[in-house]
Amino acid sequence: MSPFHSKAGKAPKKPFERRSGSGLLQGHRIVSSSPSSRALFVSRSSLERTFHSFLPYWKRKLESVAYWYGMEFERDKQDVVLSVVIPHAYHSSGNFEVSEEETTKIGHKMAEASLVCLAQIHTHPDDVQAHSPYDDSHAVSRRNGFLSLVVVNYGNTPSFDLKDIVVHESWNQEWLILDERAKSGRIRVIDDFVANEASLDQ
Repeated sequence: MSPFHSKAGKAPKKPFERRSGSGLLQGHRIVSSSPSSRALFVSRSSLERTFHSFLPYWKRKLESVAYWYGMEFERDKQDVVLSVVIPHAYHSSGNFEVSEEETTKIGHKMAEASLVCLAQIHTHPDDVQAHSPYDDSHAVSRRNGFLSLVVVNYGNTPSFDLKDIVVHESWNQEWLILDERAKSGRIRVIDDFVANEASLDQ
């Protein structure tokens, strides 16, 4: 059994049930369209790398965090994830903290490659799906269009996809939660393709 699957009889809890339309989740507005109208492209392998980084902390019931860095293409309103960054952080059962020094060091290193932070992805305990007030104020960025992704159950998810991820987007100093339709348009997961040996001989 995959370490990301719950033990027998303990199925992972689902993200919020509201699939479309407006509403509130733990004090955050749910919206049916992204306010930035941008699309972020991330490879399946980058998504898997992110989830694998959560595994040691899931086993210890601790929150964990990763950053997605990449490039922005303003004309097309598209962003592409090129690097998964796992920062040194303080981890606890209820939150995480990345020091200002560590954040600055990462930012400078990524800037050398002309990459910017496009999204933060972190885990929450059980089925806690929305930002806490701490999350609202301690995200690595609050600029318009920045994404903060929350994975429930400390990252113990049965699949490497967006199903167990709740997507927050920062807009005018407010964190909005994207419903299922908005989420699927805002983040596009690109599958990898590896030819098998038989096809290589043809």
